Amino acid sequence: MATVVFDFDSTLVPVESLEEVLRACDLDEDRLRWVEEITRRGMEGELDFRASLESRLAIAAPTREAVRAAGQDLAERLTPGAQACIAELRAGGHQVRIVSGGFRDVILPAARVLGLDAAHVHAVSAHWTPDGAFASLVEDGFVESKVAGAGALHPEWPRPVIAVGDGATDMALARAGIADHFVAFTEHVRRRFLDDAEVPEARSMDELRTLLAGLVTPSDD
Repeated sequence: MATVVFDFDSTLVPVESLEEVLRACDLDEDRLRWVEEITRRGMEGELDFRASLESRLAIAAPTREAVRAAGQDLAERLTPGAQACIAELRAGGHQVRIVSGGFRDVILPAARVLGLDAAHVHAVSAHWTPDGAFASLVEDGFVESKVAGAGALHPEWPRPVIAVGDGATDMALARAGIADHFVAFTEHVRRRFLDDAEVPEARSMDELRTLLAGLVTPSDD
């Protein structure tokens, strides 16, 4: 049995979930473009994760209502073939988890559609005021980085562990030894860091299923 760790943004869904949340906050075009630029710099590895996240939240603090609305919307906009890919992995006895730099509350509705338990969703959590305004981030590993957050969890994951995602933060899971393999998912966006990275690429969920079939079973070497 293996563990396949999926990124959420631009992988299981075709967009960046935090940007979708912030769109609901009525940002003007200038601020929205700046949020998108900060997101890009973070995904390319030009900004560390916490700096990227805090910079975006400083521009527009989201409300709990906006987070929940974005989550319900994204649950209906899954990447084509994602449900079949995850269902196939689970039918084969493999464990599937989502590790994301997005808000956990945004991801949970999509996770339910994908047949995943909430306990298998690892992402950034927030504190909210009684009236639903953003108060602060929960200070755990995931507010620092995917590596910091997953570092406390991965010893319990069946191996091999395969990380799937579009960003440098996903590849970092393999470089830190948390994952045994990294597969770049490039159906929605191909990041520039991949030009210098010798890693397998999947341009669709069908291609990903083929790649994963050769990785989820450990070799005899």
